[in-house]
Amino acid sequence: MKVYKILFLISSIFLSSLLLASSNNQKEDKANYLDKHHAHNTVKKLIIKNLKSLDFINIISENFGYIDGDKLRKNYIAAKIMLLKKDVIGAKKTLLKNEKEINNALHFLSLKYKKDSNIILNASVNQLSLIKLDVYVNNNTEKMNLFKKNQLRIEIAYINFKNAKKAFKNRNFKNSINLYRAAKKHAINIMKDLAKPNKKEEIAEKYKIHIVDNRQEIFKKS
Repeated sequence: MKVYKILFLISSIFLSSLLLASSNNQKEDKANYLDKHHAHNTVKKLIIKNLKSLDFINIISENFGYIDGDKLRKNYIAAKIMLLKKDVIGAKKTLLKNEKEINNALHFLSLKYKKDSNIILNASVNQLSLIKLDVYVNNNTEKMNLFKKNQLRIEIAYINFKNAKKAFKNRNFKNSINLYRAAKKHAINIMKDLAKPNKKEEIAEKYKIHIVDNRQEIFKKS
């Protein structure tokens, strides 16, 4: 009789162990499924978002060489390879790292664009000041109209510059870069408009890369 009780006890313990193991495996499977599900959603979003940002940065990299665009793509490519190997968890981690790298790069580039914009805006203000002096000294109606038109332009340029700084403060670095581009575009157009006929081509040549970059295009070097 004691033997049967012992066997029954052993069987009960063994069955309980099996049930516990099964329960733990189910929890692990569920956890793995949820991790992969969340990872898949993150990857789906970042695979598009990061690529758009990389293409955006590549234009700047090609035009000014402020940053190594190819180096920035390494983790993005690594994540794509992981996806081919069905490692969605690894791809998620790598894309999140890549997103952080991209954000740091855009932060750096926005500061570079602020510096460039400031220099070009100052140059256009100097040229506008010379026209203003000429207007008041010679009372030239034609130059007065030219001055008024470009005075409005410089105001718009500085509004863009101010909004770019605000976007930077809000950590919207990509938008800040585009607003600095807009500010540069107005400033360069002012200088071209105010320049003497024989100097217009010289200004276009000096700022040729900026002019193309302001259109978010790559300058084709001959």
